[in-house]
Amino acid sequence: DLYREMGELPGQARVLNNLGVDYYYQGNWQRAKEYYHQSLEIREKIGDINGAATVSNNLGEVLSDQGYLDDAIESFSRCFKTWERIGYSLGVGLSQSNLGRAYMRKGEFEKAVNYLQTSRELFEHLRAKGFLAEVYQRLAEAYLGQTQLEKTLECAERALDLAIEQKMLLVEGAVRAAGGMGGIADE
Repeated sequence: DLYREMGELPGQARVLNNLGVDYYYQGNWQRAKEYYHQSLEIREKIGDINGAATVSNNLGEVLSDQGYLDDAIESFSRCFKTWERIGYSLGVGLSQSNLGRAYMRKGEFEKAVNYLQTSRELFEHLRAKGFLAEVYQRLAEAYLGQTQLEKTLECAERALDLAIEQKMLLVEGAVRAAGGMGGIADE
């Protein structure tokens, strides 16, 4: 409200995006999308292309989680093109990872692997270990969809190692739950 009173559009856009993030994590996806759309409208109006790409990415995550995969792919593709054009490597890797996950959810595992491998290579180059853990987790799922079990296990183990190293409990838990990698040894 304060930013509205002041007519401060960049501040409004940031707050609206952050409200969208809050509602996303609360599980209120409809409200999250409302705030993301408002933020996106302002960012496009003021020419904040990087901010618009960030909001498009956030919106894509909600759409993907809701199962609107074609819309999610469109949203992730939009931010990928922007981040590639402005040279924001971390964003390029993130959008490729998200595109990979969306294609995986569609059952298009070959496309998913291609996007995820490209994302993995970029994150390794950038030494972005936190992002790498999630990409390896997604790669394990995509390889499982292709029934490439050796690659599935290799990626799951790498995701687990990175998650433990980075103290990423959600990724660690997801890998353990999905793969039955609870660390129980034969006696």
